[in-house]
Amino acid sequence: MSLKVVIILPTFNERENIGAIIGTLQGQFRSTGHDMHILVVDDN
Repeated sequence: MSLKVVIILPTFNERENIGAIIGTLQGQFRSTGHDMHILVVDDN
């Protein structure tokens, strides 16, 4: 059974880290059979 998953990622003062965080999450997503998405929220 495939799940639909949304990761909500707040990004206050995360300019230097956002690329690495998204890359790591995408790598994890590929290892699952689920429909996964990242919602980036700029709460600056």
